[in-house]
Order: sequence, then C-alpha cells, then structure tokens
Amino acid sequence: MYLLDVIPTVKLPIADMQLLTYFSKEALQIGALVRVPVGRRTINALVVGSAAMRERKIVIKKSAFQIKGITSIITAEPALNRDQVALLNYCAHYYLAPFSFFANTFLPSYLIKKEKPLPLDAVAIPERSQQHATRPLLIKKEAREELYAREIDACIAQGKQVLLVVPEIALLRSWEQKFQRYQPLTLAGDLTEKKFFDAWRRVRNGTAQCVFGTRAAIFANFKDLGCIIVDEEQNPHYKSWDMAPYYHTVTVARKLAELSSARVILGSGAPSIPSYYRAQEGAYDLIEDAHPKLHAPHIAIVDMRNELVDKNYTPFSYQTKQILETIDGEKDKKAILFVSRRGSESFSFCQDCSHIERCPRCDAYLTRHTLPKDVLICHHCGFVKEPELTCSKCKSTRIKTFGAGTHKVAQELHKLFPNMRALILDSDTAKTAKEQRRMIESFNAGNAQVLIATQTVLYKPDIIPVDLVCVVSFDNLLYLPDYTIGERIYQIVRGLAQYCRPGAPFIMQTHTPEHEIVRLAAQQDYAALYAYEIHARKDLRYPPFSHIIKITVKDAPQAQARHAAEQSAQKLRDAFEKAKIEAEVLGPAPAYIPKLNNHYYYDIVVKLAQIDLARRNAIVRPIVEKTMIDVDPEGLT
Repeated sequence: MYLLDVIPTVKLPIADMQLLTYFSKEALQIGALVRVPVGRRTINALVVGSAAMRERKIVIKKSAFQIKGITSIITAEPALNRDQVALLNYCAHYYLAPFSFFANTFLPSYLIKKEKPLPLDAVAIPERSQQHATRPLLIKKEAREELYAREIDACIAQGKQVLLVVPEIALLRSWEQKFQRYQPLTLAGDLTEKKFFDAWRRVRNGTAQCVFGTRAAIFANFKDLGCIIVDEEQNPHYKSWDMAPYYHTVTVARKLAELSSARVILGSGAPSIPSYYRAQEGAYDLIEDAHPKLHAPHIAIVDMRNELVDKNYTPFSYQTKQILETIDGEKDKKAILFVSRRGSESFSFCQDCSHIERCPRCDAYLTRHTLPKDVLICHHCGFVKEPELTCSKCKSTRIKTFGAGTHKVAQELHKLFPNMRALILDSDTAKTAKEQRRMIESFNAGNAQVLIATQTVLYKPDIIPVDLVCVVSFDNLLYLPDYTIGERIYQIVRGLAQYCRPGAPFIMQTHTPEHEIVRLAAQQDYAALYAYEIHARKDLRYPPFSHIIKITVKDAPQAQARHAAEQSAQKLRDAFEKAKIEAEVLGPAPAYIPKLNNHYYYDIVVKLAQIDLARRNAIVRPIVEKTMIDVDPEGLT
C-alpha cells in the first residue's frame, strides 16, 4: 500500500483543503491523475507525492481524519511533468492562492471532468543540462517580427519547442498569418474543451513544436521548451484580474523559463514601466532602436472648456465636427471615436439636492442606457431599473444626466449627421472575440463610416487605417485613484494612434489639457513618460520600487467588514515589525466600489521592499486566509 499526496483539480476555497492524502494499492508517478472522495463528492486530483506506507507511518498516526483510498486512476502517466508541477507549486506560493486554484488552471477542463480512465502516452522528458537559464530579453521595438523569427528558427533547429503568447485573440490570428511557415498550433480560450485538450496533448507529446496562444497557453505541458515569447508584454490582459487565481503571465513565464532552462523574450514598442526599469538596471538584456522612427500622427489637444464658452454642448468639438463633415457621405472615408464608457450617460444628477442615483445593492453609480430601451444599469452587479421622472430623494423634476457613453455619442452623432452610419463596439454590443471580429469586418467592408468604441477596440490589427481618430472623452480616467493611470492612458492613445492613416488627424478632447498625463499621452514620447513615472513611483514607493499585495476584506454588515479589515491590517503591521521585515501597510480603506451585492469591501495595501516568499507567506497567510488576495495588482482600483 502507498500514500498519495494530491491536489484537488476543482477550486476548493477552504485553506486547509489544499493538500489531501489517500491510500493507493500501487505507486503512482508525480503528475498522475486520480479520482478521490471529498465529502459527498468524488473529484479528480493531481498526484504530487507518493510513498510506501511504511515510510510514512507517522503521517497516518498524526492524521486527524480517517485516510481514505482513491476511487480510481484516470491516468497513470503524468498529466503534468516535473517542470509544471514545480511551476504550480511556485505559483500557489507566490500568489498566496490555494493549490487547487492553480491545478484547475494548469489542467484542461476536458481532463478535469473525466470520470473514466483516459490513457496518456508515456513521454520521456529530456534531461536538463546544468546550465543556468539566460536572462530575460526585452525587445523595445515596434517592428519585432524579424527578431522573433530568428529566435523561433534557432529553437526549432535545436529540436526544442517555442511558445508565442499574445494578450488578445485578434493578435493571435495576426501572428498566425505572419508565421504560417511554422505551422503553429493554437492554444486559446475560444477552442472547445475537446479541441483544447487535443492541442494540449500534442504539446505534451512534443509533436507540436511551435505553439501560439493567449495567456492560458503558458500553463501547457511542454515536453522540451526552448523559448517563450510574450508579445505586447505591457498589455493589462496578461493579468488575470477578474477570476482567481490572480496571476500575471509575464511573472509565470519568467519562472517557467527558469525551470525549463529556456529563454524568455518580452516584446513591446512601449514596455511596461517595471519591465523597462529592470532592463535599465541590468536584470534584463535589452534590444531597442537607437533612433526610433516615430510613426505616430500629430495629436491635437482640444480644450472642451472653450467649447462650453462658445455654447457647444455636444460631445464633439468644432474641430471634430469639421472633420466629420468631410467624412460624411464619402464611402472610402472612416473615423474611430473613442469613448471611455459604455452606455448613454454616466449618471443622473438632481440639480436641487445633488442626489445621484446609485445601485441599491452596490455603491456604484447607475449608468443610463437608452438602447434597446431606456434603463439604468449597474455595471458591477447587473441591477436594472427604469429611470424616474423625479428625484427619488427630494422629488424634484430637475434631473440632469452627465457624462457621455458610447450610446450617447452615437445618438449625438446621428443628430448632427443623420446619414452617417455608425457601429458601437463595446462589451455590451460585442461580448466575444468572434462578435468583435464580425463587427470589425463589417466596419472594414464599408457597412459603417464611424466606429464608436471603448477600450475593446485596442489591439485589433485587422482594423483598416482611418481618416480620423478622436478621443471624445477620457477625463474620468484621469482621476482614478491608481498609480498606473498615466501609463494606462499613454498605452490607450498609443493603440489608437496605430489606426490613423498617414497624415490623418488625431484629436484628444479634454477638460484638463494642462494635466501632465494628457500632455505625455499626446506627445507619445516614451522616454518622457518613463522619466515621469519613475520619479512619481520612487517617491511613493510603488512598483518597480516595491512589491505590492492588495488584500480585500468582504463582509456584511458594514461595521463587521470594517472591524475585520482593521484587525487584519493591525495584525499585519505587528507581524512585519516583529519579523523585522521592511513593510508599509496602508488602510484599511473602502474599496473603489465599496459595496457590491449587499456586501461591503475594504482594501489593505501592503508594500514590501523585497520578496522573501517563505517569510512573507508565514506572516500573511494565517492573518488573511478568508480574504481576497491580489499579488502584484495591475492597479489599486
């Protein structure tokens, strides 16, 4: 008889349910998949340890529970190889997440759901040389295709596998077309579970040498990985912020390269501030243009305060209207209008008592949508109500709406140019990559002259060049309580600028043209942005000058949530001080959306000067085991 240590492949949020022990009649390899009883359920689990019972008698004696036997074996051959099991272990520790969360992420859904045996081929993993992995390489160039091809050719010549990761499915299709000669295998979330599993199995067997994918591909079970290329490494979609576990693809790629003795290459025309800082400090090798050719259009900043003085109350400046007039009726001319919000108006405001309609379940403003019908919607919990003619607080009829969303801009455009056809591209109108592609194809085909879009429009290489790009409004972004906002706005403008025809106008409308971030975004001077950001972040000890953990406490009622957050924050301060670890604990403070679905949220921000995982985790895990933890958050909102 043998004892197996296993990790559940379904997400079990309970802290002490991460590593389970079971009997087995036969020894199994690390990485094998078995079915085990957990409570009243039977689930699949990943084997991470196997030993004869005689070697672990003390474990049996000390167990607080009766150790059960496994139910069956799904696959005796390892579903994950040694590098992947080591990577899973690292990710769970680095991101302070349950092992089960990452087991669920590493393994294909098709395999996780299997209840009957599914034999996998035996795969001989090549012995690793003792050489150390090379330093990461940062390529700061707009034109990276030739350098990528050189790296791919070198890997293939050595018989090794290559992974190219991109942040968006639209970019994936673009790279597949550019590199058709490599016959790349695709690993992306738009594949069916069975097709994803079949592709995953080819990667595991080594029959797929060149693999292209979105961030999920970083967890594929490579037989002999030689190179990882992360394109557009600055893209925020590389961070899993909306679904646990909250990992960052670049961090995982660096660790995978280290474990696999592979090379990791990060590519971007405008890298993230932390990545470029590491290159400047010598932690990364760097290739960049000594004298980069600037293809960005001239960006004109329009002060919308002057438009109000001139009694122009539309979302469009006079300059924008004049250019739209030249496009109206011209079949071959097109425009992109960028709006930072979806919906019609941002909020309804009572001019007598200043009351703003908020969601009863959240503290978020209700956004007005007039299409397909007139309603107020909470974008955070989905609450919907019809707009009232009178103020719900003082019964005044003087209700005014503020802030232009995509639908409002479309309505105003139709008033000015009734014959101008427009499409709205946002997360309401195009929820999936396939729907987004169809809309872009329709726009390119001439079915609309204007594309009104949110950030959904970014990183879509299939969009044909247009005759006008106008940022209708992004002032709401400027005042987000987020240290990354300058970098984010710069990247938005950079992405939009790539859609301009040579010589086409680019207009940025704003009520705060004097804001430094607006000026930097319009200049599109990366060196100036980097200098500004590094200076600001160093003063406030934000990344790359610290390691941040955002801890969110959720509870109801509000007093209970606040008390729990205050206790956690104080315990963290005391523990770091006792351990003599340099740390700054900020908060607790109400979260950016402080109330959601009738629960109250408080954020604690921990800034650490250095990362010592063992010491950090020994302090943080016991104190915050019932909270949401985001290590290296993209921002603080």
